[in-house]
Amino acid sequence: MALWRTNLKVALAILLSVLICFLAVPSSATPADNRTGQVTVFWGRHKDEGSLREACDSDTYTTVIISFLNVSGHSRYDLDLSGHPLTGIGNDIKHCQHVGIAVSLSITFDGSKNTLPTNQSALNLSDHIWNAYLGSSGKGHLDVLARELAKRSIRGKTLHLTATPRCNFPGSLTTGIFERIHVRYYGDHAGNCDNWDDWADGYPSSRIFLGLPASPEAVKEGYLYPKSLYYGILPVAQMSANYGGVMIWDRFYDRASSYSSCVNRWA
Repeated sequence: MALWRTNLKVALAILLSVLICFLAVPSSATPADNRTGQVTVFWGRHKDEGSLREACDSDTYTTVIISFLNVSGHSRYDLDLSGHPLTGIGNDIKHCQHVGIAVSLSITFDGSKNTLPTNQSALNLSDHIWNAYLGSSGKGHLDVLARELAKRSIRGKTLHLTATPRCNFPGSLTTGIFERIHVRYYGDHAGNCDNWDDWADGYPSSRIFLGLPASPEAVKEGYLYPKSLYYGILPVAQMSANYGGVMIWDRFYDRASSYSSCVNRWA
């Protein structure tokens, strides 16, 4: 799950195979006209991927997701940016926002059933996110966390919640408060994501994004070659009224493969 706002603050104290996109496409085969131009990328998983500012200045993405804030056990939180220096992250976020790039913070869970065992643990996490990054100073209960964050606002501006779930239609998505859902069409579970309509029809109040790896090296399985993307999945996805765009995993592999140079023209 990720969240962003216009004036995101980070408390610093606590705190890819080269792809050449030569593809001649006849005009009659172009995808549907429902192109949002929205391209999201995950940043923060490789120290050699360049800075957050560089990602925002690449003229490639509309949203950059900082990853990850790890949550494990009871009230244990760790901002892991894989060797990126924290000094200057706050200024980079402000720069990104200044040039019109939205910035999100991604929260990941260790998979343990005890990560958010009670309503109170979800509320505690909500408080941590609010105080450290946003504010002025058995079932997992993800729905409680989402609802609590959605209730809060900053200077009258609502928090915007997004989700990047595995392909198991988690119950927290049924809250209807996630503005964007990134469907991961890659990894060991990719086969369960194949039916786009299940996602588009299942969550009509959310914008649904295609989650794609930037290169074969980025994931074990699920890489989609540009030709397959253009002729296969995008024309289907863009027929949905709530098609949102494309999410790319991740900045390191995209920087090496230039996958987004293709995606950008078609998203």
